[in-house]
Amino acid sequence: MLVLHFGPKAIYLTKDHRLSKYGFDKYSPYSKFVNLNNSKIVMLGLGKNSVKLSLYHLPEMLLKDTNKFYGSLFKRTYTSLVYYREKDRIIKEEHKNMLVRENTVPNKKNIKKIYKQDFTIRKKISNIDIIVIDAKKALNYILDEANNGRYMIKKKII
Repeated sequence: MLVLHFGPKAIYLTKDHRLSKYGFDKYSPYSKFVNLNNSKIVMLGLGKNSVKLSLYHLPEMLLKDTNKFYGSLFKRTYTSLVYYREKDRIIKEEHKNMLVRENTVPNKKNIKKIYKQDFTIRKKISNIDIIVIDAKKALNYILDEANNGRYMIKKKII
């Protein structure tokens, strides 16, 4: 795995990523970023109420062992071959079991409520919507909503 480290928090954010079994679990750089004090999610040009908000995937993993709905999303795994690299040579290969999330669709009504909270700042420059969200506060909001049965996703019926 070729990992480049830039910035004062880079090693903290990436050092445990090899332990991830899903892109938004507690070992992921995204999870660690969201839990930093004063971390912000910036959305440019995605509209006023975009449902393209990766943050709602993090509670799926954080609550999968304690919440029946989220637990039902992770019943399958797949095996991935991971290569660890140093410069231009492979130093290790590893088969790793990864989690598969069942098909879901955004729960637009609940996601749009995030943009009305006091941790969200909305601005517009010309025709570009700019949204800045306090990541940690938004995560806590989404966790509280989930604990009250209001989820940011719905299972996709095929």
